[in-house]
Amino acid sequence: MIKKLFPVILLTLFTITLTSAQQSTYKRGSEYCSYKKIHSNKQLIPLESISPIPGHTFDVLNYKLQLDIFNCFTSPYPHTFTASNIMTFKVDSALNQIKLDAANNSLTIDSVRLAAASFTHTNDKLTINLNQTYNAGDTVTIKIYYRHNNITDGAFNVSGGFVFTDCEPEGARHWFPCWDRPSDKAKLDLTARVPLNVKLGSNGSLMDSTISGGARYYHWVSHDPVATYLMVMSAKVNYNLDIVYWHKISNPNDSIPIRFYYNQGENPHAMETEIVPMTTYYSQTFCEHPFEKNGFCTLNNLFSWGGMENQTLTNFCPNCWSTSLLAHEFAHQWFGDMITLRYLGRYFP
Repeated sequence: MIKKLFPVILLTLFTITLTSAQQSTYKRGSEYCSYKKIHSNKQLIPLESISPIPGHTFDVLNYKLQLDIFNCFTSPYPHTFTASNIMTFKVDSALNQIKLDAANNSLTIDSVRLAAASFTHTNDKLTINLNQTYNAGDTVTIKIYYRHNNITDGAFNVSGGFVFTDCEPEGARHWFPCWDRPSDKAKLDLTARVPLNVKLGSNGSLMDSTISGGARYYHWVSHDPVATYLMVMSAKVNYNLDIVYWHKISNPNDSIPIRFYYNQGENPHAMETEIVPMTTYYSQTFCEHPFEKNGFCTLNNLFSWGGMENQTLTNFCPNCWSTSLLAHEFAHQWFGDMITLRYLGRYFP
């Protein structure tokens, strides 16, 4: 299991070009990746104008999300959904209250349960009063019932049968209450209710996919801690899905699945062939592939530039099956995901 890594380095992003059986017509992966940030509607404010990060008195261990996004896939494609978040955290110093990030324009908090006694939700902060004072070393679990409002916020995206999240670097607060810092990691357990014709990918391993009451329930679990901005859902009506397997260097009898989600009319087959030697090359150059699975998915015109290296499920722009972009974004699984970005500043919508 990958241990939590505190901020350790500033990254120099690079592109490694591998031989392809197919001539690429795309720009370098690093350039294509940068276009997403350049064309983002989020603005980076100067570092010197940012107040110091408030003291953190607890460490989130796990988010367990249950989301009903069934109606988001049918016309008129609303952004609304109902959900709950069971959050487990370890206390660093005595406390009877915690503060989480939860964007007021995106989320409505309905109630809290378990060790949470009451709450207030103002100025994008969810303040939860606990049922007692907890001491350093205690493990506490709270439950939050909430709804996503019918707005476009750039983090939870809905359009024409597509639903996906895009949260770099502090957008997770728009689709679930959390301690939303790029350098903070926790495990994720996510269950989503969707129509039967929808495929949905997320972080970690697919534990099960069950049908009940005319809906499908996808249950994904990341046993490796994930930064909140790298937690992801990517889903679509009638998604195509191919799975290839990479056999570990340390144990060739063991393998990890690498999942390719793609739109009608796209052809990722060259990338499916290249990902196996690419994974071996990175594993020999850096360290063995650090996660329990990996994957890539193309989205729609709401994600029109480059890629985003969500942990074990990278998002690509439509029809962006480029060796260079694949190599660049996949390298982020080691530098950016396994080793996490340092907190330097904030984007504001």
